[in-house]
Amino acid sequence: GLPKVATSLKRFFDPNYYRGKVPVFDPAIYHTSQADYEKGWDTEEPGGREKPYPVQEHSPSPARQDILDDHQIEGTSCKKPRGFRRIHIKGGTQVASAGKVFAFEPQILRAEPCEEVEIILENTDSVRHALMLPGLNPMFTLEFTGPGIRIARFVTPDKDITLEFHCHVETHEKMGMHGQLIVGKGGAYKVEEVEARKQFYEGIGILMNVDLRRGRVVLDHEEITGFMAPMVMGYLVTPASLLQGLKQGDKIRFTIDAKKRAIVRITSPPYPRKIETRDN
Repeated sequence: GLPKVATSLKRFFDPNYYRGKVPVFDPAIYHTSQADYEKGWDTEEPGGREKPYPVQEHSPSPARQDILDDHQIEGTSCKKPRGFRRIHIKGGTQVASAGKVFAFEPQILRAEPCEEVEIILENTDSVRHALMLPGLNPMFTLEFTGPGIRIARFVTPDKDITLEFHCHVETHEKMGMHGQLIVGKGGAYKVEEVEARKQFYEGIGILMNVDLRRGRVVLDHEEITGFMAPMVMGYLVTPASLLQGLKQGDKIRFTIDAKKRAIVRITSPPYPRKIETRDN
């Protein structure tokens, strides 16, 4: 009468399991043993690797709004590259270190400004992985269900900058699939560049999901000029009443308040020629 499962049911008949002395999940999932699982994860990375980025002290909340900051345009590809580079990346469970389920290897990529980069992505798993450079315009994405190998190219910006990359399957990023592309000497957005950004940005997209109760939508949108490359992304909508009457598949024009990190205006076709938004 016991259910047929892919793992052992022995832990459920062990009294120590109910005393909290046996891990709920098999430690092998996290590439470790029960002894190391109880000690916690090592603070140092295994030898031979560069320190991964970013260091996550805790699991981010699925509702966090700073995800928009992670996807804003930070650098634009050169129109005419001056060089070429080929990088081989493995992605999946086979390259994950202790405490992680998935990973990219290497996690630190290096290229020169205005260089054409060919990515050879080896997906070692039988699930979908998506390597994305969201801060690059046009955005680079290479995704497929493995195991197997796919190849694609992008061109780096003509400046020293550090761009984050991750697996766009949200749970995979949280489980270890993230890293950095260091262009030239690297570096973050300059303060004056951040302050020069506008407050309001307009975009057009198709509604993939509408959650009126939570005031959230998932949009497949075109490029939001100066703000974000075309992609499928979830957004907070305030007030939530803006979503009344909208449904999946509707094409809308929307206005994002960059300070609030939320959509504050929505119109459906026919679009007005000009949309004015006031910060209330």
